[in-house]
Amino acid sequence: MSFLICLSVNSFNLMYSRIKKGYAMNRHIRSILLGIFMMFLFSIQPMLPLSVTMAQDIGNDGLYDAVSLIWSEQITAVLADELMFDHMTQIDDWVFGVVTMPGSQDHGEPISRYFIGYYDNGWNVALRYTSNFDSLMDASPVGLIPENIRNIFVTANALGSVSLSLPFPVGQTWTLSGGPHAADGNASNPWNALDFTYPGSGAITAAADGVVSLPCANYIEIDHGSGWQTTYYHAANIQVSHGQTVSRGQVLGYISAQSGCGGSATGAHQHFTTRLNGAPYPVNQANIGGWTGENGATQYTGCLRRISDGYRVCQGGQITNNGASGTAPVATPDLNLVRNYTFQNEFTNWERYGDVEWAIYADSDGDRYLATKRATGGSGGSIVQRLNVSVPDGGTVEVVINISNSSPVTKIPDVVLRDANSWNNAIKCTFTLPAGADHHTFIMRGSAQNFNNLILEIFPNPPDGIPDIWLDDVRVFYRDQHTVSRTECYGNSAPPISDAQGIGWDFTNGSLGSWVGQNHLSDGQPNGSNGFWWHIDGNDPYIVSASLTGIRGSDYPWIYVDMSTQSNVDCGQIFFRLAGQNEFRGNQYVQFNVNANGSWPGYWINMSQHSAWRSGLIRQLRLDPSCGYDPSAINGFAVRRIRLSRTGPNPPTATPVPTSTPVPPTATPVPTSTPVPPTATPVPTSTPVPPTATPTVSPVVIVEHPQSITVTEPQPATFRVTASGTNLTYQWYQFIGGNWTEIVGATESSLTFDPTGTVMSGLQVKVIVTGDGGVAESNVAILTVNPAEPSSAACQVLGAVNNGSTTVDISHIQAFAGRFGAQNGQPNYDPAFDLDSSGSIDISDIQRAASAFGQSCS
Repeated sequence: MSFLICLSVNSFNLMYSRIKKGYAMNRHIRSILLGIFMMFLFSIQPMLPLSVTMAQDIGNDGLYDAVSLIWSEQITAVLADELMFDHMTQIDDWVFGVVTMPGSQDHGEPISRYFIGYYDNGWNVALRYTSNFDSLMDASPVGLIPENIRNIFVTANALGSVSLSLPFPVGQTWTLSGGPHAADGNASNPWNALDFTYPGSGAITAAADGVVSLPCANYIEIDHGSGWQTTYYHAANIQVSHGQTVSRGQVLGYISAQSGCGGSATGAHQHFTTRLNGAPYPVNQANIGGWTGENGATQYTGCLRRISDGYRVCQGGQITNNGASGTAPVATPDLNLVRNYTFQNEFTNWERYGDVEWAIYADSDGDRYLATKRATGGSGGSIVQRLNVSVPDGGTVEVVINISNSSPVTKIPDVVLRDANSWNNAIKCTFTLPAGADHHTFIMRGSAQNFNNLILEIFPNPPDGIPDIWLDDVRVFYRDQHTVSRTECYGNSAPPISDAQGIGWDFTNGSLGSWVGQNHLSDGQPNGSNGFWWHIDGNDPYIVSASLTGIRGSDYPWIYVDMSTQSNVDCGQIFFRLAGQNEFRGNQYVQFNVNANGSWPGYWINMSQHSAWRSGLIRQLRLDPSCGYDPSAINGFAVRRIRLSRTGPNPPTATPVPTSTPVPPTATPVPTSTPVPPTATPVPTSTPVPPTATPTVSPVVIVEHPQSITVTEPQPATFRVTASGTNLTYQWYQFIGGNWTEIVGATESSLTFDPTGTVMSGLQVKVIVTGDGGVAESNVAILTVNPAEPSSAACQVLGAVNNGSTTVDISHIQAFAGRFGAQNGQPNYDPAFDLDSSGSIDISDIQRAASAFGQSCS
């Protein structure tokens, strides 16, 4: 192993004076370590190179050491064997360039990063994909960073889209010589690489438009914007230059076996990888020219599968580039695909087209909404989010959106899901919002049609110039377990009075998979002229709904269930969970009687008898076809239709049909297949619960909200909430990447960060409190972390410390420097260097390290 040694005392001091951001080392300890370092340097001089070849003379000592230290902390667990610097630009005290660590294993590829630095009595340097890099870039002088590269950086902080093509010329057929594997050869890392070969000198082409980086020999990296990069290794006769903007399909170079930046190759080929924000992105989640990876049992042995028809090409097979382009990544099932879905980050990730006007408003609770309208007489316009995922054929896409109408006229917004490049197979629903309609959840579901780049469009019709349609809580899901045969549109604000309509689900076709099956939920079963229904049998059977985020229980006091049973079951239960609850609770259900061996009777369940339903936001439902009986005895319990209703079994006669859709009374017959009970039919006697069964439950109220906190690193910071109510639970959230994200395990009334660091400064947190009386959400609190003052730890003469080694040599100080500042539990923490067994690596360990080398503090 070779070491990069800088003989400048000033460089050494600079290297160790900013080991952890915000900390400066005591000058006595620094002197001790410098003495140790120099002793070892001269003792091993014959073994170590004493100079470093610089790509360019910047004229500032310590830069390479500072970058190496940051690299050690953020990229690798040990100090880099050798870092190569190139393409460096200097303006005054600023420097910008590229740093690269060559591949260190067989078949490994290099890792490169842009870096930026500013000199002010020491180097403040940062690698790309960090907040410090963004801050320094914003403060850097004009001209330091080329404009086309700066533009790439600005768009790289959020998950974006890029249509990728196969990385060789259209019309050519190449061999997949290596299926999915890890770019660095380590099988435990994401398998983000593919190998391709071609007879003769095959041309390597750009997978998409972007900006070229040439960190080292035979290695090309293209940054495509929106966070995406592709790399091409073993390239010879390179045809592009560093910083050049290239187009999809442009020739970059030609395949070879040359490995001028580490690793190795046994023959001429192209080593192609995908990365997102600098991290390896698995090819089995990417869409590359209409193909996606399938991992084999071992690296290299896997396949590429054509998304359109499932055709596979495995290792050694032939693959033809037909000119198609795809989108990375493939959608993750059951994950909300919309970024900034509550508009807490204003317009981020959203675009506006045509004659649409928009604004962000906040209510008294701090919730934000997007208010929008179209100009009078406009020709067309929409609000758009590019979801940046591909959706394979055979599943369902689902939109759940909260909309209200503040205007004095009826609004009819269109919601559309489609491919960004085509209107073919677009899924569309037109919803009706009467004048003054309150926030209401609408659901659109349709069949996934092999969308390569999914896009959501909302058209705030009509073009009347009258404000406003209000949007909130916009979610899109990909459901890979179910398919639908037609587009489903649920959620009219004033639904027609029929048990066949309203918000809910029909199972009249075995392919309608609106509900997520749990345990023993079978496929649709035929029932003659009645079509199909969903059949439940087996042990502990139940069905669980898809997301109902945003549904107010008070808006829908009734549920209608159309079902049948061929067994002796005479009881059912509807469980529900609220926003902020991660599971169904044993006390959150309503029980109803079932006619044993009944044939399709309809049951109205009064959900408002439960206080949590009346006061909460409903997240999900669960239907259990038993009430504590032996589940194994259940057989033939079938469900045909479930609806949430505003009006219940006896709607008031004064409910008007919206004026924008006049329908004569005679033109609205009740479907004969779903008879409405005569007005004289009483509500089933099993539904009402005597008043004594519905005791008053106090609502959940936040008495004391979390307060913003300012601390000095590494002091702990604790946020607290005080709430009133019964059976309270807590879930804390943090605001990251434009979205509120659950903090795993943060389920107490207080939240502590220990220790803190300046990187955490500006963190926003809140807590959702749930109880029998509903849900309450706290105000947002902000954490501010100030840098620590230089340590004034007293100098001590310490005895030798047994750190697990029988000898003391240079590797201890190098490894120690590489790990200094890591906390217990972090990836680069090594207990062997926690010399005082405190559970963290801090200033006292430096003192003990000094004594371990036989030095004193005198």
